[in-house]
Parts: sequence; C-alpha cells; structure tokens
Amino acid sequence: MRRTHQLELAKGQTVSYHKLDDSYPFFDCITNIRPTIDRVVSCWNYRMTVEMDTLHLPSSDSLTPKDWNNLLPVAMDKHNNGCNNEYARIFGSTAHESEINSLSPSKPDFLQEFENIVSRMSRCAIVHINRCEDSNKILHHFVPWMSMADKCGTHEKNSNSTGGLSEEATEVILELELHGRIVI
Repeated sequence: MRRTHQLELAKGQTVSYHKLDDSYPFFDCITNIRPTIDRVVSCWNYRMTVEMDTLHLPSSDSLTPKDWNNLLPVAMDKHNNGCNNEYARIFGSTAHESEINSLSPSKPDFLQEFENIVSRMSRCAIVHINRCEDSNKILHHFVPWMSMADKCGTHEKNSNSTGGLSEEATEVILELELHGRIVI
C-alpha cells in the first residue's frame, strides 16, 4: 500500500512522493544458502559423522564417488533427515525423506513441488554464506535487531573445507543434482 508524503526541501519547495507502507513485513523468514558441494559436505560431516558416530560413517573426504552415489540419496541422521535436497526439505510440502531424496523432473508432481519450494523461498530474505558483506547488509536492513550479527566472522570461524573431496566425488554429488535425484 502506497501513501503520499510531503517533504519541504531546503529551498522552501514542498514536494510530494509515494512511500511504501512498511507496517507489513516484506519477508516471512531469512534463509542462508550455500553452494551445493559446501552444503552437502558440511551436512555430511556434522549430521552423519559427528552426530551419528555410533554408525561409524566415514567423513566426506573418505568417501569414494561410488560411496557418495550409494549413500547420499539414502543416508539419514537420527532425526531422519538426509543431506541432499535441503531446500526441498525446508520449503517443500513434504517432510517424507524418501520423497525429498527422489525429487526428480521425471516425476509427475515435480513442477508443482518446485513451484511450492520457489513460492515459499520468495517470501524469504536470502543471505549467502560466501557473500558475507552483502549478507550483513541484508541482515542489518531487514532484521535491525541483529545489527551485531557478522556473517563474515561466523563464516570464517565455522567454515568447513571441502579440500579433501576428489573431483570425481564432487562430480557425483552434482550429477545427483542434475539427473534424477535433485540436490537442491
């Protein structure tokens, strides 16, 4: 809703302008996105190895491309969450992990589910971990009470290196995204 406001300029001239009524929130949430490989590796190393140490799953840098292909679509943590299709899990219309992990353009309900995900994400202010300066500006603008938040410091402190992953393993993870089992 636009409101008309007036402002007197220094020269004494009065001008009118429209201003958006910002009493309604622009966004329902803030979400932090990360590149696919970084996100999958971080998730795996935390959820599947640290939290699930009783299963004795190897860390991401110990997995072969074949291991990634076999485990990523089916492995779940103690809360029954996997490490692929994170956006579908968070913003989609189902929490059923096997449906999330098998989300694919070849499925009849894919477009509807994709629209659900994108529609819900569109109501979020999005910050990107690898663009921390821009993310800080977004946070400080839309969530002023978090003005002390520093995505750059947090990213440097908590950054997980993907240096141990082979190029072939990286390609398998991205292939799962491109052909069938989407890693969003």
